[in-house]
Amino acid sequence: MPSSVKSFDFIESDCNDCFEIWGIQLKGKKLPKVQLPKEIVNQQLDFNAPLPTTEIKSGKAIISGRLLGYRGDMQTKVSIGDVLSCEYRDIPLKIEQNGNFKLEIETLIPTTVDLFVGKMNIAVCVAPGEESKVYVNLQEFARRQSRLRKDEPKQGKTACFGGYMAAVNTEIAETGYDINLVSYDNTLMEDLNEKTLEECKAYFLNKYAKKLAEIQSLPIGNAYRQILRTGVDLSFVYCLVACPSMMKSAYVANNKLDDEAAQAYFREKKIDVPIDFYKCLNECKSLNTSSLFYTQIYLLRWANSMPNAQKVFSEVFGTDRGIFFQLSVAQKYGIQLTNFVPISKDEITEMSNQIYPSLLTELLKRNTNLIAQIEKNKQKTGYTVNATGEVNNEDLFYSIISKFKGKVILVDIWATWCGPCKKMDADVWSKTEVIEVMNDFIFVKIDIDEDREIARKYD
Repeated sequence: MPSSVKSFDFIESDCNDCFEIWGIQLKGKKLPKVQLPKEIVNQQLDFNAPLPTTEIKSGKAIISGRLLGYRGDMQTKVSIGDVLSCEYRDIPLKIEQNGNFKLEIETLIPTTVDLFVGKMNIAVCVAPGEESKVYVNLQEFARRQSRLRKDEPKQGKTACFGGYMAAVNTEIAETGYDINLVSYDNTLMEDLNEKTLEECKAYFLNKYAKKLAEIQSLPIGNAYRQILRTGVDLSFVYCLVACPSMMKSAYVANNKLDDEAAQAYFREKKIDVPIDFYKCLNECKSLNTSSLFYTQIYLLRWANSMPNAQKVFSEVFGTDRGIFFQLSVAQKYGIQLTNFVPISKDEITEMSNQIYPSLLTELLKRNTNLIAQIEKNKQKTGYTVNATGEVNNEDLFYSIISKFKGKVILVDIWATWCGPCKKMDADVWSKTEVIEVMNDFIFVKIDIDEDREIARKYD
C-alpha cells in the first residue's frame, strides 16, 4: 500500500458469512470519533411512559435514520416476522452513501423488527402509521461484540432513537437483555438428566423466578419492563410445553445413545402430562396484553400446542377474550394456509367474530390467493402426488419414505423461525444447479413445529 494510506477495509470474499473488517488503522489505534446528531442525543425521553395505546390495523411502518461509519459494501437488511404464518422475511435496506436510509414496511400489528448490518443487528419497535428513527454508531456496536475489544472504553452511545417508542428502543439497544430462560446446550442436558416431569417443572420455575427478579432490579422504564416480563412469560410457557421433549433429549445425550437407539427411545418413551401441570402459568397474565406484540410471537405456536390450550389460558387470564386469543386463532389459520390447506367456509364463519378485522381481511386475501394457486397447480403435469393416508404420528415418517424404497432420499428438517433453514432456502435449494442435481434425489421437507414426533425422533 502507498505510505499515505491511513486505514483499509478487509473483506474475505463475497459470501454472506465471510469475514468483513472495517476501518483497520495503520497510523494509530484510535478510530475517528463518530458524531451522533445533536438533536437526537440531547432529546428528553420519557422512560417512565406507558406502552402506547394499540390500534390493531394493517399499514406501513416507517424506519429511517443513519448508519454512522457506513461503508458502501456493507450488507444491510431488515427482518420482520409475520404474525399469521410465524415466518420471517428479509427486506433489502438501501443505504445512501452518507449512511442515510428510509424504509416502509407493511405490517399487520405493532411489532419489533431487526435491522442487520452484516452480522450485527439491532431491534427496533415499529407500528403501522408510525415512524421509528434510529441512528447507529457502527464503531461502538462492533466494539461491544468484539472478543478482543469489548473491555475497552466506549466509543459513544451504541444508538440513538427518535419517533415511535424512542425510549424503549434506546433501552433495548443499551441493555440487550436476554429473555430466554435456558440455552439448549450440554449444561441444560446435564441439569435435566434423570429428572421427573415435576422436577423439570420445578427447575424451570426456579429459572423463571430468577428472571423475574432480575427484570424488577433493572434500571429501566415501565414500558420496557412490561415487554421483558411478557417475553419471559412466553419463554416459560415454551419451556413447560417442551418439557417432555427436553427430558428425552437429556436422556439421549447423557446416555450417549447412537442414532438408532435414540430414535427407538423417542418412539417408545411415553411421558404423560396431566392437565394440572400447567396451573403454574397463573403468573403469566401479561401474555394477554399489548406487550405481546413486541416479543418472540412465533412461540405462541408452542403455547397453543399444549392439550386444552384455550381452556388452560382462559383459567390463567380469567377470560377467553383478548389479544392472546385473537392472535392465537389468527395464527392457527395463518399456519394452515402456509401448509397449503385452504380455510373452509365454516372456519371463516367461526373465526369471523374471534379476530381483529384487519387480520381477518388479510387471512381471507391469502385464502383466496391459495385457492387460486391450488387450481393453477392442478393444471400442471409431470409429477405424482403421494398421499400417506390415515397413519399415526409414530408411523408418519416411515409412511412418507416407504413409497421410495431403493431411491436416495434427502430429508430437510426445518422450521419457520430457523435462520440457517431460511438461508438454505435462499442460498442452496433455490439455485438452478442444485435443483438440477436434486432431480436424482427424492426431496422431503419436514416442519418440526407441524411434525413434532418426527422431529423428536431425529433430534
